[in-house]
Amino acid sequence: MKCRLCLQEKDLIGTSHIIPNFMYKGLLDKNKKIVETNLFNLKEAKYRPTGIYDKSILCKQCDTKIIGALESYAAKILFDKKDLVSTVEEDEHIINLIFKGIEYKKFKLFLISILWRASISKQRMFDEVKLGAKYEEVARKMIYEDNPGKRDEFSTCIFGLKSTENLVTQTIVAPRRTKVDGNTSYMFYINGLFYWFNISAYNMQDVFKRITIDESNEMTIGILKGKVGEDFLDSFLGRKLRLSKKF
Repeated sequence: MKCRLCLQEKDLIGTSHIIPNFMYKGLLDKNKKIVETNLFNLKEAKYRPTGIYDKSILCKQCDTKIIGALESYAAKILFDKKDLVSTVEEDEHIINLIFKGIEYKKFKLFLISILWRASISKQRMFDEVKLGAKYEEVARKMIYEDNPGKRDEFSTCIFGLKSTENLVTQTIVAPRRTKVDGNTSYMFYINGLFYWFNISAYNMQDVFKRITIDESNEMTIGILKGKVGEDFLDSFLGRKLRLSKKF
């Protein structure tokens, strides 16, 4: 069968994760399983022995040597923050964490790989992520050819939440597709962080020009404060969801 990344006829592996394993940190139970549930019917739940994955989409070399190498680097950035210099800017509604020393090529290609994998996935969770043949191919070539492109190509904003309420942050939610003035974007919510992907330069929203990783190896991660963050999460989920005080 043909690998979706290198496009070569090869033996394909049985498990290719769409969301990398390291991004499930803190979500697995004591048996290393994750609960999959319907936010609109919390009684509708099942356990998965691992994260969400597809079968027979990648060969072993592409999965481990290309995608795996990007994931290893991103894990250090997102969880260890090794070798990064950060400064903080804060106002009434947001805290901006400005990180310097992120390798533009590696981290941007990692972000693109999540978007691309979600687009080619057959899993129902990613039904709204459909880049189309044109942009799937652009993303595939960027990953396979180790070319992150310019900052306005698949620009990505990352931001999180700061709240005194019992917000549901340790979860992974099905991505959402949005279209504003002809501009299409996709938003993922993964373990407390939003990843917001812009697709084309047409009518690009200003936030993608201001808060994204760029060639200077600098990236700003915004933390939404208080009610601003709560309202944003509620809007994304389509409902107000809070943990009981006893938790």
